Amino acid sequence: MNRAALAFTDTLPAGLETANPPVATTSAGCLAPTLTGTANASTSIGASTFGVNAGQACTITFTLRGTTLGAKTNNAASVTTTGIVNNVTPQVVTVVQPSLSKAFAPTTIATGGTSTLTFTLTNGAGNPAQTGIGFTDKPAGQRARRRHAERADQLPGGRGVQARRRSP
Repeated sequence: MNRAALAFTDTLPAGLETANPPVATTSAGCLAPTLTGTANASTSIGASTFGVNAGQACTITFTLRGTTLGAKTNNAASVTTTGIVNNVTPQVVTVVQPSLSKAFAPTTIATGGTSTLTFTLTNGAGNPAQTGIGFTDKPAGQRARRRHAERADQLPGGRGVQARRRSP
């Protein structure tokens, strides 16, 4: 049986919104959906006044972005439907960001001795490629000499960026 006049609205959990630019798509099985939440930074998404023919599937996708760190759970309680059984199961997306660490080697030196200060920028598994990241560090009471930074694709496994500084 063909179905018509279907609708759903999904109120996104705090910390999620539509991406910029927002991207919403539908599959060939969807009949004339009116998509909602297609503006940048929308926190509610959905479709109304659409249909699906018998034996077909209608897939609607929205591109979202995280605005705060941590796990975001979207479940059936967030979704309202018209003419559709709400079989939504909890779905979790975790918003992460790259992390920066630093370490001296060796950690103990004599006056006039040298130590290498290594900075490691790690982009976690599943996190998309990052650009435009910067940092500044000037250890208190120490002078830093300029050294080169290695690109992530030149490091083992391509998982980090390493910059080295030497103190006098």
